[in-house]
Amino acid sequence: MAYKEFDFEIISSDGKKTSLKIEFLCIKIPNYGERTFLKGHVDYVASLDVSSFYVKEKEKGKHTYFAISGGILSVKQDKIIILADTFETREEIDKDRAINEKERAEKLLSQIDNDDKLMVENAEFSLKKAINRLSLL
Repeated sequence: MAYKEFDFEIISSDGKKTSLKIEFLCIKIPNYGERTFLKGHVDYVASLDVSSFYVKEKEKGKHTYFAISGGILSVKQDKIIILADTFETREEIDKDRAINEKERAEKLLSQIDNDDKLMVENAEFSLKKAINRLSLL
């Protein structure tokens, strides 16, 4: 089925930016589950957790997968913008680096005192990001 194309941008906090013409975006919204957005969708704003999502590129006719570490989704009728803390496409993910980050976070979690809530939260966040990135490979 052919969909009408519209603009998609994802921008990270460090200035990395990707712009595409897409047919749809499929993404998980915290507390609402997976949602698909097409051209002409009613305006919508949501916060995003560490997760992955995909778009269908109009020009290439393929799905492009992204891993993000949280952010904000803004949907307008003819454009979707994601302001992400960080993002990578599936092709950009370094598998060895993600595995090392996962192992490092697991080791840290096993060694730190559970009373140090900030250290625990940081290690859990690192582990969640690594697992999310690896899930796309």
